[in-house]
Amino acid sequence: MVERLKLILDDMQFYSLRGGRLAKYLLLRIDMEEWDMENFQGYEGVITLEHIPPAEPPDSSVWLLKFNDKDRKDWTNRLGNLTLLSGRKNSKAGVKPFAEKKNVYFKIKTTPFKITQDLAKNEDWDMDSLKKRHEEMIDKAIRIYVDKVEGK
Repeated sequence: MVERLKLILDDMQFYSLRGGRLAKYLLLRIDMEEWDMENFQGYEGVITLEHIPPAEPPDSSVWLLKFNDKDRKDWTNRLGNLTLLSGRKNSKAGVKPFAEKKNVYFKIKTTPFKITQDLAKNEDWDMDSLKKRHEEMIDKAIRIYVDKVEGK
């Protein structure tokens, strides 16, 4: 069961599985696990999936310097590159560099999503950051869906 789940979570096109519904559901479930449910107020508005390095960076984008063509192809739609945002913040973040995206995520009114708030600890976003977060997200999902079922 664990190996099958890992294969799904590690899929290079995880973003597109089940029409994107699986990614959104899983990220929401991981996010809810981070909350003290006694204080959880719920989420308001439209919830969207955000690609941290964008799916289609413009030719002048710093993302093209940080991620080569192969890495972008292999990692853009993976679990570790996805986070949650409100619809408005997602459109404002767009294809901006990471520092500017962080301003959108956290300035004025911070995002309510704990998994997105965790991105604040990163100074920059590169392959090491992405791979580390990817493994963390897989581990969190396994703890939720396997360990709890097996009573661990």
